[in-house]
Amino acid sequence: MTSFQEGEAKHMRKKRFVFISTLTLIVCIIAVMFGSANVRRSDDSNDFSIECIKPDDSFRLEDVHTANTVSFGLKHGAAISSNGDLYTWGSNSSGQLGHGDIGSYVGTPTKVPGISDVVSICLGDSHSTAITASGDLYTWGSNRRGQLGYGQGWRDVQYNITPMRVRGVPKVVSVSSSGTITTVVTNAGELYVWGFGGGIPRKIEDITNVATVSRASDRDSTGAENTVAIANNGGIYTWGASDIAIGYRVEPHDFRRNPVWSGFRPKRVPGIKNVIAVSFGGLHVAAITSDGELYTWGVNWYGQTGHGGGTHSEVIEPTQIRDLTSVVAVSSGSIHSAAVTEEGFLYTWGFNSIGQLGYYSSTYTQYGTQYTDTPTRVPGLTDVVAVSLRHHSSAAITSDGSLYTWGNTYGGILGDGIIGEKWDFRREPQKIMENVMIPNNGR
Repeated sequence: MTSFQEGEAKHMRKKRFVFISTLTLIVCIIAVMFGSANVRRSDDSNDFSIECIKPDDSFRLEDVHTANTVSFGLKHGAAISSNGDLYTWGSNSSGQLGHGDIGSYVGTPTKVPGISDVVSICLGDSHSTAITASGDLYTWGSNRRGQLGYGQGWRDVQYNITPMRVRGVPKVVSVSSSGTITTVVTNAGELYVWGFGGGIPRKIEDITNVATVSRASDRDSTGAENTVAIANNGGIYTWGASDIAIGYRVEPHDFRRNPVWSGFRPKRVPGIKNVIAVSFGGLHVAAITSDGELYTWGVNWYGQTGHGGGTHSEVIEPTQIRDLTSVVAVSSGSIHSAAVTEEGFLYTWGFNSIGQLGYYSSTYTQYGTQYTDTPTRVPGLTDVVAVSLRHHSSAAITSDGSLYTWGNTYGGILGDGIIGEKWDFRREPQKIMENVMIPNNGR
């Protein structure tokens, strides 16, 4: 065959490939338009695909946990009362407490004026977010990186000392704030993100039909920037800068073939389905399925995945913690974790040198750091219905609406009246508030 004939053959193969690909795309578009197909990823692949699917009858969307009624920032905390009022405490260096002033410390929970009917909250390092019963999103605190979502002209607003409604975003059902980034899910299952230098809410087109979202950002210890989302069919999707916490093995990146690393696009995590709750820590993830099973993966520097085996290991794929069953709530801190069982018992594990596990650990690393690498029950707490961790602090809500905190007291974050330094801590859970709203993951 001559070089001319070879070139002509290649040209014909290319035309045939383009024709088949175009025809397939047209068929899929028509199928989507008429409701017989959805854009989603395959259960057997990490790649996006267009396929005809059926909903999983064993999964109920209403079981997905979307509300947080207690949250920690870097040095401040917040809780929602049973009547929808919002209380904050701790550092107010950027107006993140929402009390109308700036630069002070508030040692105990204090009501935030100008906002009511709050149903969910999430705190970033130095900013705060809240969702009201009507689906409106309010933000306040530092806006140095656009994390308040005020849109055009955001650079003129360095901080806001009172809650202000975010415009241009549809009704919000879930919010996650971390570091200088805010991410929300709308009632239509759309994902919006802003901050980190961009103050205009931007819709993420790569993923739809989202139920709730959790974002990890821990500049102090890991530098991670990752996101995990639960889809309306109970599938779990992850993406971000850390391939350790993605939940599957990522192929080596070849910049010549694809300048965008595959980890930056949402991909479904294989081996786990019917997820109803998820929490992203610094570099590890915990997820609960509808039957109460708990799965974790990611780095295990201080036993935070809960699978034993000591420290400085990695769990690449979702792995069940078989010692815990009937789990109803979960939360991940920077390098520690916690779970609540149906019986109302609270279990914690991971890093413990600042008292965040709620008990004394007898296990130490070779450098003298306390840790626990398997779930261990926290003494003195019963009838627990929810748990919230952040950085090195911990909180739990009991069935009577009592809020307990323990761990690092930095900046007054525990709300117990103590304005601690960076390494000060209190190990024993102490009640700081009553009549706290029970989130939708209660027993």
